[in-house]
Amino acid sequence: MAVTTVVLQMKPGDEVGIALRDIHTGEAPSPFPGSATKDIPIGRKVSLRALAMGEPIHRLGQRIGIARTPIACGAHVRIHNPGYEASMAERAVGTRLSSATMLALSARSTFDGIPRANGKVATRDDVGVLTSVNCSALVARIIADHFRDPCRLALCPDVDDVVALTHKSGCSVADGPISMSMLRRTRGTAILAETPEIYGAENLLPERAISSDVGQHLIGLLDRWEDYTRNEPQGFDNNPSPGNMAGGLAAILEKSLGAVAKGGTTNLVESHGTARPVNKRGLVLVDPPGFDPISATGQVAGGTNLIAFTTGRGSCFGCHPVPSIKLATDTAMFTRMAEDMDINCGTIPDGEQSIKDVGAIIFQEMIATASDKRTKSKEPGYGDDEFASWHVNAWLQEAQMPMIRVELLKGRTVDQKREFALVVTREAARILSCRPEVVDIVFQDVEPHDWANGGRLSVDK
Repeated sequence: MAVTTVVLQMKPGDEVGIALRDIHTGEAPSPFPGSATKDIPIGRKVSLRALAMGEPIHRLGQRIGIARTPIACGAHVRIHNPGYEASMAERAVGTRLSSATMLALSARSTFDGIPRANGKVATRDDVGVLTSVNCSALVARIIADHFRDPCRLALCPDVDDVVALTHKSGCSVADGPISMSMLRRTRGTAILAETPEIYGAENLLPERAISSDVGQHLIGLLDRWEDYTRNEPQGFDNNPSPGNMAGGLAAILEKSLGAVAKGGTTNLVESHGTARPVNKRGLVLVDPPGFDPISATGQVAGGTNLIAFTTGRGSCFGCHPVPSIKLATDTAMFTRMAEDMDINCGTIPDGEQSIKDVGAIIFQEMIATASDKRTKSKEPGYGDDEFASWHVNAWLQEAQMPMIRVELLKGRTVDQKREFALVVTREAARILSCRPEVVDIVFQDVEPHDWANGGRLSVDK
Protein backbone atom coordinates (compact mmCIF):
# COMPACT_ATOMS: atom_id res chain seq x y z
CA MET A 1 0.00 0.00 0.00
CA ALA A 2 1.45 3.38 -1.05
CA VAL A 3 2.25 5.86 1.74
CA THR A 4 0.77 9.32 1.24
CA THR A 5 3.47 11.97 1.48
CA VAL A 6 2.50 14.56 4.08
CA VAL A 7 5.90 16.20 4.61
CA LEU A 8 8.48 17.02 1.91
CA GLN A 9 12.18 16.92 2.79
CA MET A 10 13.77 19.38 0.38
CA LYS A 11 17.19 17.71 0.47
CA PRO A 12 18.49 14.52 2.14
CA GLY A 13 19.99 15.38 5.51
CA ASP A 14 17.70 18.37 6.20
CA GLU A 15 16.48 18.40 9.81
CA VAL A 16 13.17 19.96 8.75
CA GLY A 17 10.58 19.22 6.09
CA ILE A 18 7.65 21.20 4.65
CA ALA A 19 4.02 20.32 5.41
CA LEU A 20 2.22 19.65 2.11
CA ARG A 21 -1.15 20.02 3.85
CA ASP A 22 -2.46 20.88 7.31
CA ILE A 23 -1.16 18.33 9.84
CA HIS A 24 -3.17 17.62 12.98
CA THR A 25 -1.79 16.94 16.45
CA GLY A 26 -0.72 13.31 16.77
CA GLU A 27 -0.70 12.69 13.01
CA ALA A 28 2.36 10.99 11.50
CA PRO A 29 4.40 13.26 9.18
CA SER A 30 4.76 10.45 6.63
CA PRO A 31 6.96 9.19 5.15
CA PHE A 32 8.92 10.21 8.28
CA PRO A 33 8.58 8.69 11.77
CA GLY A 34 7.08 10.31 14.83
CA SER A 35 3.93 12.38 15.23
CA ALA A 36 3.04 16.07 15.16
CA THR A 37 3.27 17.65 18.63
CA LYS A 38 0.66 20.27 17.65
CA ASP A 39 -1.40 21.37 14.64
CA ILE A 40 0.91 22.48 11.82
CA PRO A 41 -0.49 24.51 8.89
CA ILE A 42 0.36 23.79 5.28
CA GLY A 43 3.68 25.24 4.14
CA ARG A 44 5.22 25.33 7.61
CA LYS A 45 8.36 23.51 8.75
CA VAL A 46 8.25 20.22 10.69
CA SER A 47 11.15 18.82 12.68
CA LEU A 48 12.08 15.40 11.23
CA ARG A 49 14.08 14.36 14.30
CA ALA A 50 14.71 15.55 17.83
CA LEU A 51 17.16 18.47 17.99
CA ALA A 52 19.23 19.45 21.01
CA MET A 53 19.71 23.09 21.94
CA GLY A 54 22.42 24.59 19.72
CA GLU A 55 22.14 22.04 16.90
CA PRO A 56 22.18 23.48 13.35
CA ILE A 57 19.01 23.44 11.25
CA HIS A 58 19.28 22.91 7.48
CA ARG A 59 16.83 23.39 4.63
CA LEU A 60 17.80 22.61 1.04
CA GLY A 61 21.17 21.63 2.48
CA GLN A 62 21.80 25.19 3.67
CA ARG A 63 22.09 26.18 7.31
CA ILE A 64 19.15 28.43 8.20
CA GLY A 65 19.61 28.65 11.96
CA ILE A 66 20.24 26.79 15.20
CA ALA A 67 17.89 25.23 17.74
CA ARG A 68 17.37 27.87 20.39
CA THR A 69 15.58 25.36 22.64
CA PRO A 70 15.30 21.55 22.48
CA ILE A 71 13.00 20.72 19.55
CA ALA A 72 11.04 17.48 19.58
CA CYS A 73 10.60 15.26 16.54
CA GLY A 74 7.35 16.31 14.87
CA ALA A 75 7.44 19.83 16.34
CA HIS A 76 6.42 22.96 14.48
CA VAL A 77 9.63 24.87 13.62
CA ARG A 78 8.77 28.53 13.19
CA ILE A 79 10.06 31.83 14.59
CA HIS A 80 9.92 30.85 18.27
CA ASN A 81 12.39 27.94 18.44
CA PRO A 82 15.18 28.51 15.83
CA GLY A 83 17.89 31.07 16.52
CA TYR A 84 19.55 33.12 13.78
CA GLU A 85 22.95 34.59 13.28
CA ALA A 86 24.18 36.77 10.45
CA SER A 87 24.57 35.06 7.07
CA MET A 88 26.11 31.64 7.65
CA ALA A 89 27.03 31.15 4.00
CA GLU A 90 30.65 30.82 2.91
CA ARG A 91 31.74 33.02 0.03
CA ALA A 92 34.05 30.84 -2.05
CA VAL A 93 34.25 31.77 -5.75
CA GLY A 94 34.15 29.40 -8.74
CA THR A 95 34.05 26.12 -6.77
CA ARG A 96 30.83 24.74 -8.28
CA LEU A 97 30.94 25.57 -12.01
CA SER A 98 28.41 23.93 -14.33
CA SER A 99 29.67 21.84 -17.25
CA ALA A 100 26.41 22.12 -19.25
CA THR A 101 27.06 22.56 -22.98
CA MET A 102 25.30 24.81 -25.49
CA LEU A 103 22.70 23.25 -27.75
CA ALA A 104 23.53 23.05 -31.43
CA LEU A 105 22.15 25.96 -33.45
CA SER A 106 19.58 23.71 -35.14
CA ALA A 107 18.28 22.50 -31.77
CA ARG A 108 17.75 25.93 -30.20
CA SER A 109 14.25 27.31 -29.70
CA THR A 110 13.30 30.58 -31.36
CA PHE A 111 10.50 33.10 -30.92
CA ASP A 112 8.78 35.69 -33.12
CA GLY A 113 10.47 38.83 -31.81
CA ILE A 114 10.94 42.40 -32.99
CA PRO A 115 14.50 43.24 -34.15
CA ARG A 116 15.89 46.59 -33.00
CA ALA A 117 18.43 48.75 -34.79
CA ASN A 118 20.99 48.14 -32.02
CA GLY A 119 20.89 44.37 -32.60
CA LYS A 120 18.66 43.55 -29.63
CA VAL A 121 15.25 41.85 -29.91
CA ALA A 122 12.01 42.97 -28.24
CA THR A 123 8.88 41.02 -27.32
CA ARG A 124 6.46 43.97 -27.48
CA ASP A 125 6.13 47.27 -29.36
CA ASP A 126 4.61 49.48 -26.65
CA VAL A 127 4.60 53.26 -26.64
CA GLY A 128 5.44 54.52 -23.16
CA VAL A 129 4.18 57.90 -22.00
CA LEU A 130 6.91 58.69 -19.49
CA THR A 131 6.53 61.45 -16.91
CA SER A 132 9.47 63.43 -15.55
CA VAL A 133 7.53 64.56 -12.46
CA ASN A 134 4.44 63.31 -10.68
CA CYS A 135 2.54 66.49 -11.62
CA SER A 136 2.03 65.13 -15.15
CA ALA A 137 0.90 61.64 -14.07
CA LEU A 138 -2.76 62.34 -14.82
CA VAL A 139 -1.95 63.68 -18.28
CA ALA A 140 0.05 60.54 -19.08
CA ARG A 141 -2.82 58.35 -17.88
CA ILE A 142 -5.36 60.25 -20.03
CA ILE A 143 -3.15 59.82 -23.12
CA ALA A 144 -2.79 56.08 -22.50
CA ASP A 145 -6.52 55.66 -21.77
CA HIS A 146 -7.32 57.31 -25.10
CA PHE A 147 -5.82 54.28 -26.85
CA ARG A 148 -7.72 51.68 -24.83
CA ASP A 149 -10.34 51.92 -27.55
CA PRO A 150 -9.29 49.13 -29.97
CA CYS A 151 -10.43 51.25 -32.94
CA ARG A 152 -7.96 53.99 -32.04
CA LEU A 153 -5.11 51.57 -31.44
CA ALA A 154 -5.88 49.90 -34.77
CA LEU A 155 -4.79 53.13 -36.48
CA CYS A 156 -1.26 52.25 -35.33
CA PRO A 157 -0.84 48.64 -36.57
CA ASP A 158 2.78 48.36 -35.41
CA VAL A 159 1.94 49.35 -31.80
CA ASP A 160 0.88 46.69 -29.28
CA ASP A 161 -0.16 49.09 -26.53
CA VAL A 162 0.18 52.61 -25.14
CA VAL A 163 1.09 52.66 -21.44
CA ALA A 164 1.52 55.43 -18.88
CA LEU A 165 4.82 55.05 -17.02
CA THR A 166 4.28 57.31 -14.02
CA HIS A 167 5.97 57.59 -10.64
CA LYS A 168 5.37 59.22 -7.28
CA SER A 169 8.40 61.52 -7.17
CA GLY A 170 8.76 65.23 -7.61
CA CYS A 171 11.69 66.78 -9.44
CA SER A 172 14.32 64.76 -7.51
CA VAL A 173 14.41 60.75 -7.11
CA ALA A 174 11.38 35.61 -12.55
CA ASP A 175 10.40 29.91 -11.49
CA GLY A 176 11.66 27.83 -12.76
CA PRO A 177 15.30 26.90 -12.27
CA ILE A 178 14.99 24.29 -15.05
CA SER A 179 13.54 26.83 -17.50
CA MET A 180 16.37 29.28 -16.67
CA SER A 181 18.95 26.58 -17.40
CA MET A 182 17.18 25.68 -20.67
CA LEU A 183 17.24 29.34 -21.66
CA ARG A 184 20.97 29.48 -21.01
CA ARG A 185 21.62 26.45 -23.26
CA THR A 186 19.94 28.29 -26.16
CA ARG A 187 22.34 31.25 -25.67
CA GLY A 188 19.65 33.33 -24.00
CA THR A 189 20.10 35.57 -20.97
CA ALA A 190 18.45 34.91 -17.60
CA ILE A 191 18.45 37.83 -15.17
CA LEU A 192 18.19 37.20 -11.43
CA ALA A 193 17.34 40.29 -9.38
CA GLU A 194 17.05 41.52 -5.79
CA THR A 195 20.48 41.12 -4.19
CA PRO A 196 19.12 41.46 -0.61
CA GLU A 197 16.98 38.36 -1.16
CA ILE A 198 19.98 36.09 -1.70
CA TYR A 199 21.49 37.02 1.68
CA GLY A 200 22.22 33.85 3.64
CA ALA A 201 22.43 31.70 0.51
CA GLU A 202 24.85 33.88 -1.44
CA ASN A 203 27.50 31.16 -1.50
CA LEU A 204 25.40 29.32 -4.12
CA LEU A 205 26.10 32.06 -6.70
CA PRO A 206 29.82 32.97 -6.25
CA GLU A 207 30.55 29.22 -6.34
CA ARG A 208 29.23 29.29 -9.93
CA ALA A 209 30.92 32.56 -10.96
CA ILE A 210 32.98 32.19 -14.14
CA SER A 211 35.78 34.37 -12.78
CA SER A 212 37.12 35.79 -9.55
CA ASP A 213 36.13 39.30 -10.69
CA VAL A 214 32.48 38.29 -11.15
CA GLY A 215 32.33 36.50 -7.80
CA GLN A 216 34.11 39.25 -5.87
CA HIS A 217 31.86 41.90 -7.44
CA LEU A 218 28.79 40.04 -6.16
CA ILE A 219 30.34 39.73 -2.71
CA GLY A 220 31.01 43.48 -2.86
CA LEU A 221 27.33 44.14 -3.61
CA LEU A 222 26.34 42.12 -0.54
CA ASP A 223 28.86 43.97 1.61
CA ARG A 224 27.39 47.26 0.39
CA TRP A 225 23.87 46.10 1.33
CA GLU A 226 25.10 45.07 4.80
CA ASP A 227 26.57 48.54 5.14
CA TYR A 228 23.40 50.21 3.88
CA THR A 229 21.04 48.30 6.18
CA ARG A 230 23.04 49.08 9.31
CA ASN A 231 21.11 52.37 9.26
CA GLU A 232 17.77 50.65 8.76
CA PRO A 233 15.65 49.97 11.86
CA GLN A 234 14.92 46.36 10.95
CA GLY A 235 18.32 45.36 9.56
CA PHE A 236 19.30 43.02 6.72
CA ASP A 237 17.88 39.80 8.15
CA ASN A 238 14.53 41.02 9.45
CA ASN A 239 11.37 39.21 8.37
CA PRO A 240 8.55 41.71 8.97
CA SER A 241 6.25 40.62 6.15
CA PRO A 242 3.06 38.95 7.43
CA GLY A 243 2.96 36.96 4.17
CA ASN A 244 6.46 35.60 4.77
CA MET A 245 5.65 34.54 8.32
CA ALA A 246 2.23 33.12 7.45
CA GLY A 247 3.90 31.06 4.72
CA GLY A 248 6.29 29.49 7.23
CA LEU A 249 9.44 31.52 6.54
CA ALA A 250 11.13 32.36 9.82
CA ALA A 251 13.83 34.67 8.40
CA ILE A 252 15.03 36.23 5.18
CA LEU A 253 17.92 33.73 5.29
CA GLU A 254 15.39 31.00 4.60
CA LYS A 255 13.55 32.87 1.86
CA SER A 256 16.89 33.38 0.11
CA LEU A 257 17.13 29.68 -0.70
CA GLY A 258 14.11 29.94 -3.02
CA ALA A 259 15.35 33.21 -4.50
CA VAL A 260 18.70 31.70 -5.53
CA ALA A 261 17.04 28.53 -6.84
CA LYS A 262 15.16 30.60 -9.44
CA GLY A 263 18.46 31.21 -11.22
CA GLY A 264 18.85 27.52 -12.16
CA THR A 265 22.20 25.74 -12.03
CA THR A 266 24.19 27.40 -14.82
CA ASN A 267 27.23 29.60 -14.30
CA LEU A 268 27.04 33.23 -13.23
CA VAL A 269 28.59 35.34 -16.00
CA GLU A 270 28.07 38.85 -14.63
CA SER A 271 26.71 40.92 -11.74
CA HIS A 272 26.16 44.65 -11.82
CA GLY A 273 23.96 47.52 -10.69
CA THR A 274 20.28 47.88 -11.46
CA ALA A 275 18.99 49.54 -14.67
CA ARG A 276 22.33 49.13 -16.45
CA PRO A 277 22.36 47.48 -19.90
CA VAL A 278 22.78 43.69 -19.77
CA ASN A 279 24.94 42.54 -22.68
CA LYS A 280 26.21 39.12 -21.57
CA ARG A 281 24.59 35.79 -22.48
CA GLY A 282 23.95 33.46 -19.57
CA LEU A 283 22.95 34.04 -15.94
CA VAL A 284 23.32 37.67 -14.82
CA LEU A 285 22.53 39.11 -11.40
CA VAL A 286 21.36 42.73 -11.17
CA ASP A 287 21.17 44.74 -7.98
CA PRO A 288 17.76 46.29 -7.22
CA PRO A 289 16.23 46.13 -3.72
CA GLY A 290 13.85 43.35 -2.66
CA PHE A 291 10.66 45.09 -3.78
CA ASP A 292 8.85 43.69 -6.80
CA PRO A 293 7.87 46.86 -8.73
CA ILE A 294 11.29 48.50 -8.28
CA SER A 295 13.07 45.25 -9.10
CA ALA A 296 11.09 44.64 -12.29
CA THR A 297 11.47 48.27 -13.40
CA GLY A 298 15.24 48.00 -12.98
CA GLN A 299 15.33 44.75 -14.96
CA VAL A 300 13.29 46.25 -17.81
CA ALA A 301 15.52 49.33 -17.86
CA GLY A 302 18.52 47.00 -18.24
CA GLY A 303 17.04 45.27 -21.29
CA THR A 304 14.78 42.52 -19.92
CA ASN A 305 12.02 41.72 -22.43
CA LEU A 306 10.06 39.13 -20.41
CA ILE A 307 9.46 38.62 -16.68
CA ALA A 308 8.89 35.19 -15.05
CA PHE A 309 7.27 36.08 -11.72
CA THR A 310 7.01 33.38 -9.04
CA THR A 311 4.49 33.84 -6.24
CA GLY A 312 3.56 31.62 -3.33
CA ARG A 313 1.07 33.98 -1.70
CA GLY A 314 -0.77 35.23 -4.79
CA SER A 315 0.82 38.61 -5.50
CA CYS A 316 -1.31 40.62 -7.96
CA PHE A 317 1.66 41.88 -9.93
CA GLY A 318 1.90 42.86 -13.57
CA CYS A 319 4.57 44.58 -15.62
CA HIS A 320 4.81 47.18 -18.37
CA PRO A 321 6.13 47.51 -20.96
CA VAL A 322 7.15 43.84 -21.10
CA PRO A 323 4.93 40.78 -20.45
CA SER A 324 4.96 39.05 -17.06
CA ILE A 325 4.29 35.29 -16.75
CA LYS A 326 2.81 34.46 -13.34
CA LEU A 327 3.98 31.16 -11.80
CA ALA A 328 1.89 29.84 -8.88
CA THR A 329 3.77 27.61 -6.46
CA ASP A 330 0.76 25.71 -5.09
CA THR A 331 -2.39 24.30 -6.64
CA ALA A 332 -4.84 25.76 -4.12
CA MET A 333 -3.66 29.30 -4.80
CA PHE A 334 -3.58 28.70 -8.56
CA THR A 335 -7.20 27.52 -8.42
CA ARG A 336 -8.31 30.55 -6.40
CA MET A 337 -6.52 32.98 -8.72
CA ALA A 338 -6.78 31.18 -12.07
CA GLU A 339 -7.69 34.43 -13.83
CA ASP A 340 -4.27 35.91 -12.92
CA MET A 341 -1.90 32.88 -12.82
CA ASP A 342 -0.43 31.51 -16.06
CA ILE A 343 1.16 28.25 -14.85
CA ASN A 344 0.51 25.98 -11.88
CA CYS A 345 3.84 24.78 -10.43
CA GLY A 346 1.96 23.19 -7.53
CA THR A 347 1.79 19.97 -9.53
CA ILE A 348 5.38 19.34 -8.39
CA PRO A 349 4.71 19.04 -4.62
CA ASP A 350 1.40 17.37 -5.51
CA GLY A 351 3.45 14.58 -7.09
CA GLU A 352 1.79 14.92 -10.50
CA GLN A 353 4.77 16.32 -12.43
CA SER A 354 8.53 16.53 -12.00
CA ILE A 355 10.57 19.73 -11.74
CA LYS A 356 11.96 18.94 -15.19
CA ASP A 357 8.45 18.59 -16.68
CA VAL A 358 7.21 21.89 -15.27
CA GLY A 359 10.46 23.63 -16.23
CA ALA A 360 9.88 22.58 -19.84
CA ILE A 361 6.30 23.92 -19.67
CA ILE A 362 7.56 27.26 -18.35
CA PHE A 363 10.20 27.44 -21.08
CA GLN A 364 7.62 26.82 -23.82
CA GLU A 365 5.33 29.44 -22.25
CA MET A 366 8.22 31.91 -22.34
CA ILE A 367 8.70 31.22 -26.06
CA ALA A 368 4.96 31.63 -26.76
CA THR A 369 4.72 34.82 -24.68
CA ALA A 370 7.78 36.30 -26.37
CA SER A 371 6.01 35.56 -29.67
CA ASP A 372 3.02 37.76 -28.65
CA LYS A 373 0.83 35.42 -26.58
CA ARG A 374 -1.03 37.53 -24.00
CA THR A 375 -0.43 36.81 -20.31
CA LYS A 376 -3.31 36.58 -17.84
CA SER A 377 -2.21 39.67 -15.87
CA LYS A 378 -2.52 41.72 -19.06
CA GLU A 379 -6.32 41.34 -19.22
CA PRO A 380 -7.23 43.13 -15.94
CA GLY A 381 -4.58 45.78 -16.57
CA TYR A 382 -2.02 44.71 -13.95
CA GLY A 383 1.19 46.60 -14.59
CA ASP A 384 -0.40 49.98 -15.23
CA ASP A 385 0.81 51.23 -11.83
CA GLU A 386 3.85 49.04 -11.16
CA PHE A 387 6.45 51.25 -12.87
CA ALA A 388 8.60 52.33 -9.91
CA SER A 389 12.01 53.98 -9.76
CA TRP A 390 14.40 53.23 -6.91
CA HIS A 391 14.64 55.86 -4.17
CA VAL A 392 17.70 55.72 -1.97
CA ASN A 393 16.46 56.51 1.52
CA ALA A 394 17.88 59.44 3.44
CA TRP A 395 18.00 57.84 6.89
CA LEU A 396 17.77 60.08 9.94
CA GLN A 397 19.73 59.30 13.08
CA GLU A 398 16.52 58.36 14.91
CA ALA A 399 15.85 55.66 12.32
CA GLN A 400 18.76 53.72 13.86
CA MET A 401 16.73 52.87 16.95
CA PRO A 402 16.48 49.09 17.53
CA MET A 403 13.28 47.10 17.37
CA ILE A 404 12.44 45.56 20.76
CA ARG A 405 11.20 41.97 20.62
CA VAL A 406 9.34 40.56 23.61
CA GLU A 407 8.56 36.85 23.99
CA LEU A 408 5.83 35.94 26.49
CA LEU A 409 4.27 32.68 27.49
CA LYS A 410 0.85 32.58 25.87
CA GLY A 411 -1.99 33.85 28.04
CA ARG A 412 -1.15 37.51 28.64
CA THR A 413 -4.08 39.85 28.08
CA VAL A 414 -4.18 42.75 25.63
CA ASP A 415 -4.34 45.21 28.56
CA GLN A 416 -1.20 43.69 30.10
CA LYS A 417 0.65 44.03 26.79
CA ARG A 418 -0.60 47.58 26.36
CA GLU A 419 0.69 48.62 29.81
CA PHE A 420 3.97 46.79 29.23
CA ALA A 421 4.44 48.59 25.88
CA LEU A 422 3.84 52.00 27.47
CA VAL A 423 6.43 51.43 30.20
CA VAL A 424 9.08 49.91 27.91
CA THR A 425 8.60 52.60 25.24
CA ARG A 426 8.97 55.37 27.82
CA GLU A 427 12.16 53.89 29.27
CA ALA A 428 13.67 53.10 25.86
CA ALA A 429 13.07 56.67 24.68
CA ARG A 430 14.68 58.05 27.86
CA ILE A 431 17.76 55.81 27.74
CA LEU A 432 18.31 56.08 23.97
CA SER A 433 17.46 59.80 23.75
CA CYS A 434 14.86 59.35 21.02
CA ARG A 435 11.21 60.13 20.47
CA PRO A 436 8.74 57.45 21.69
CA GLU A 437 7.26 57.36 18.16
CA VAL A 438 10.36 55.64 16.75
CA VAL A 439 10.39 52.81 19.32
CA ASP A 440 8.95 49.58 17.89
CA ILE A 441 7.91 46.64 20.07
CA VAL A 442 6.98 43.22 18.70
CA PHE A 443 5.23 40.72 20.97
CA GLN A 444 5.59 36.99 20.31
CA ASP A 445 3.30 34.59 22.18
CA VAL A 446 5.00 31.27 22.93
CA GLU A 447 3.10 28.08 23.70
CA PRO A 448 4.04 26.55 27.08
CA HIS A 449 5.14 23.31 25.39
CA ASP A 450 7.53 25.31 23.18
CA TRP A 451 9.45 26.78 26.13
CA ALA A 452 11.88 24.95 28.39
CA ASN A 453 13.80 26.13 31.44
CA GLY A 454 16.35 24.17 33.45
CA GLY A 455 15.84 21.17 31.20
CA ARG A 456 12.06 20.99 31.78
CA LEU A 457 9.19 22.14 29.59
CA SER A 458 6.96 24.79 31.10
CA VAL A 459 3.95 22.49 30.91
CA ASP A 460 5.77 19.95 33.11
CA LYS A 461 6.37 22.37 35.97
